[in-house]
Amino acid sequence: FSPQAVSNTLWALAKLKAEPSEAFVGAMQGQAVAAMRSFRPQNIANTLWALTTLGVSPDPALLEAVERQAEASIRDFKPQEVSGTLSAYSKMADAAPGEATLSALQSQAIARIKGFKPQSITNTMSAFARMRRMPWDELFDAVEAQSVAEMPRFKMHDVADLLWAYATLNVPLSPALLEALLQRAESQAASMTSDDGGFLMWSIAVLGVLPPDPLLSVLLRRA
Repeated sequence: FSPQAVSNTLWALAKLKAEPSEAFVGAMQGQAVAAMRSFRPQNIANTLWALTTLGVSPDPALLEAVERQAEASIRDFKPQEVSGTLSAYSKMADAAPGEATLSALQSQAIARIKGFKPQSITNTMSAFARMRRMPWDELFDAVEAQSVAEMPRFKMHDVADLLWAYATLNVPLSPALLEALLQRAESQAASMTSDDGGFLMWSIAVLGVLPPDPLLSVLLRRA
């Protein structure tokens, strides 16, 4: 199996919500380890995402191989691959990236931040929150600047997810980012789901934020 075949097969099974046998998944992981030196960033991100989606704990040998290859090819990672890899790691019950791998992913996120869209921004920060790992100050600064720049493209769930990440990390937002998020939430209030409202209410309470009256009225109606 080529790297593309391994990652595509696992990705397709995850998308189809299939339940492959333990033996088959084990064989695919073995193939991934054997071919890891040829894995591209997309193959890495897709393989990790697929395994977490299938509810499979990756073999230690695969995780070790992934870390080596991710660090070796980190400069080729695109924004979606950085955020996707971090997100997959954050959903693993029994594994977390080593410090060297996490540092490499943070460095690449900072280097490619201008290409981060709302989903990549929120996936990245939510991943750190789920892992209970504190991002570098430089990454916070880069994320805040890019979030403000991308705010017109934020959907309601992006606003809720980013606020949740900051609240979970117990890190205050800059005044500029907080204002931008609250204004965006107010403008997107019509599309707010009960989950969005719950995330927002909890996050602003933890962060000690008083939302504008129109947004507060919407949140209270959704409660």
